[in-house]
Amino acid sequence: MKGDFTRFTFRPEKQYTSVRLQQGRVQLDADWNEQVDIHAYQMRVMQSSLFGDGAPRASAGFKVGFDTSRGLTLSPGRYIVGGLVCELPASASDASVGATYKDQPFFPSPPLLSGMAAGNYLAYLDVWTRHVTALEDPLLREVALSGPDTTTRTQTVWQLRLLKLDTALGALDTIDLGAKIPASSIKMAARALALAPTAGSSLQPPGSGYLR
Repeated sequence: MKGDFTRFTFRPEKQYTSVRLQQGRVQLDADWNEQVDIHAYQMRVMQSSLFGDGAPRASAGFKVGFDTSRGLTLSPGRYIVGGLVCELPASASDASVGATYKDQPFFPSPPLLSGMAAGNYLAYLDVWTRHVTALEDPLLREVALSGPDTTTRTQTVWQLRLLKLDTALGALDTIDLGAKIPASSIKMAARALALAPTAGSSLQPPGSGYLR
């Protein structure tokens, strides 16, 4: 993650259910964050176990439709994928539509439908959780303290994607979606920027600051 964290201590195999603070002890971000991770993990497992992948009946959303002027549309509401809750509010101009394929909040430049080859396509939601800092959302800065970033956020992100099928629509139950989607070829190269060491110490000088 791109935040300033001491370490990540959450281990699901330990089956911890809570973090307990003790009096007179040093408090670190790792303990707070582990409690958040425990709760998020339990919620995701519960939602995945109880609901699976699908939409709640009372507030079902993400139904794919077609409009001659707007193309593919998505209905407002909720949909659960792998225990993650995806939400799409209704648009101000049309309460029956939440978004269109070409105007998605988390997919600013989807492949143009006009450039796709003719054939059968499977519409699916690609869902994950991302980390958001004040660089992406300036509203996270604390204006009462003249604008420093204090905390960060995690955010559930979804994208409506289309997968061209090499099989008939009647055989959708035999499709292994994971095997059809190619793995990402994007790679990241990163290294720490070290400052000149302080004489007699292996620590960074006090004024070095956070260098991302």
